[in-house]
Amino acid sequence: MEKTYESNLDRENINFNSIDISDITSLYFHEATITPLLTKEQEIELFNQVEAGVQARKELFSEDIFTKRQKEIKALITKGLRAREHIIRANSRLVISVANPSILTD
Repeated sequence: MEKTYESNLDRENINFNSIDISDITSLYFHEATITPLLTKEQEIELFNQVEAGVQARKELFSEDIFTKRQKEIKALITKGLRAREHIIRANSRLVISVANPSILTD
């Protein structure tokens, strides 16, 4: 079964210019609490998606590809990039929780 990991934070609706500089750290820590830590199985699945995206990107730029296959490849690339972003967010939470456990509360 295919899973997609998305952040609950709607980044497109945030006006970062309107955030007070003193609140940026709070925003970072808040976002870190949104993304749960990954299980071993989730990490494996996400890294497989990242690798599939990397391979799809190589294929897209190395061959003449039919339009249908091109759409599949672009979808794999997008999925791989989303998986990479999720890994980064989840690992940020892990780093913060190890560095200062009192910052993050579940």
